[in-house]
Amino acid sequence: MDIIRENSGIAPEDWGIRPNVEAAVTNIADRPPARFAAGSSVRNSMISAGCFIEGEVVNSVLSPGVRIGPGASVRDSILFHDCVIDKGATLDLTILDKRVRVGAGAIIGHGNDKTLPNRDHPKHLYTGITLVGKEAEVPANSVIGRNCIIAPQARSKDYPHFEVKTAESVGIIEKD
Repeated sequence: MDIIRENSGIAPEDWGIRPNVEAAVTNIADRPPARFAAGSSVRNSMISAGCFIEGEVVNSVLSPGVRIGPGASVRDSILFHDCVIDKGATLDLTILDKRVRVGAGAIIGHGNDKTLPNRDHPKHLYTGITLVGKEAEVPANSVIGRNCIIAPQARSKDYPHFEVKTAESVGIIEKD
């Protein structure tokens, strides 16, 4: 996250590279500029082309095509290409892989215990960050704790009672 810290000395515009170009998108610059709706709020974040922000984004990095719905809040998180965060959802210390959808009112990064390590990957996930895999769906009004892993392509049927307790995983995850 040093890249978004003021006076960090990191200047991606000087690198002369264009990362994350996919076969279906031959030129990232083909995306329209980011749009910010009236009432949206963005602080200390990097917002890529094609993003549409209606909610709040703080200390976060959004890749191209991310949509943040009205009343949604994203803090201290990284969202990869084409993620959709529906109305009123909350993300804190979360990394979403590409094309993840977070349902309305869902909470990811719930609770204050950031030190309880993930049961499946305790050596790697113990600082409060929750990971959501590629093309996963997080159901509306679900609550996901900290140090959790949601497997790629997880669906509503994979969530017991629409809750994932801190340090738990959803879907098929190989253990350390």
